[in-house]
Amino acid sequence: MAYTPGRMHIPFTRDSVSVNTNAQGGSLYLCDAGVAGITITLPAAAASADQMVIVKKTLGTGSVTVDGNGAETIDGVANKVIATQYSTTIFLSDGAGWHILNQLTI
Repeated sequence: MAYTPGRMHIPFTRDSVSVNTNAQGGSLYLCDAGVAGITITLPAAAASADQMVIVKKTLGTGSVTVDGNGAETIDGVANKVIATQYSTTIFLSDGAGWHILNQLTI
């Protein structure tokens, strides 16, 4: 992909989900949490070093819970709950664990 000044090119796969999902690095998940909520499980950090996963709650009254893979944590905790509609959280793997880069709530 050619560089264009003033534009950042980050390839992502976009997926709309409404059921529990195992995430892949380099993906954006648009989540319909329904009434009961759904869980997005991050991939193993070691296999996803330097990759991001973006999760946005688009619909539903339930929450989107983002879980670390197995015993892995997200900034030292087991999971991150996204309860507010249109909220977005960006996760980054450093190869040993997952970190929250940004949380956007409208």
